[in-house]
Amino acid sequence: MNQSTPNGMEQRNYAANDTIFTAGQPGGPAFIVKSGKVEVSRMVNSQKVVLETLGPDCIFGATSFIDAQPRTTTAMALEPAICLMIPERHLQEHYEKSSNFIKMLLRMMVGTIRETSGRM
Repeated sequence: MNQSTPNGMEQRNYAANDTIFTAGQPGGPAFIVKSGKVEVSRMVNSQKVVLETLGPDCIFGATSFIDAQPRTTTAMALEPAICLMIPERHLQEHYEKSSNFIKMLLRMMVGTIRETSGRM
């Protein structure tokens, strides 16, 4: 069951093995793990490579927002998980309030992440 929170985020409940998003999809919202575990992976030479396992208070899925590119990873609940979905409009509001230095730093970091990920 999905429900809105007072801060405008949406709480989403995932069962074990539910896919949250898939590599290649257009970017979208970011997520915060509230409970449970989420696996972030990508396919390399037809094999799944787990990049990280995330627990409570971890944020994932924001890279695509920064550079407006498709998602490079797949996120899946490893066990029942509750995530807060951060809508793109919230991300945009905070991004626009950031200084040019912070925006440049974020774009540089995302570029490095994508370049490193592409080398896999």
